[in-house]
Amino acid sequence: MFGIYSTYHGRISTGSDVVEDWQGRYANGHIRYPNQQETARFKAQYQLKIDDYIAQHSELDEKRKVDLRSLRPKIGMTKQEVALFLIGPFEKIDSQEGLAINAGKYWPELKNRVSEVWISKYGYEGLKEDFFFQGDTLIDIHADIPTTQPL
Repeated sequence: MFGIYSTYHGRISTGSDVVEDWQGRYANGHIRYPNQQETARFKAQYQLKIDDYIAQHSELDEKRKVDLRSLRPKIGMTKQEVALFLIGPFEKIDSQEGLAINAGKYWPELKNRVSEVWISKYGYEGLKEDFFFQGDTLIDIHADIPTTQPL
């Protein structure tokens, strides 16, 4: 059996999968993971949500449509697109002090580029993802990355 032993804050190129995030949140509220039917139903509903968004935005190129259908936020997406993948509340910070705290060791590189960070908890462990924006564009993603050790 393995469990989370510790985490480190690192850069990632894509955010967490919306289905996996939902499963973790479901487990918190129901003391069990959703079964295959519940998961399939959620995923189908979410894919419809994404397809509706794509249908409303005819200006999207094929690469962006594929990225959206992956059900994960990715660098280069707009705030509206990233918001599609965040389940539950998230915190928005636009102060330089708040940005610096959340950027941590990456602040020297980001300080002249970022205008806002969105902080979201994901999964049943309550790990954190930070989405850094320059204007309306997602330019960096940081996350608590778990390491495991046998229990």
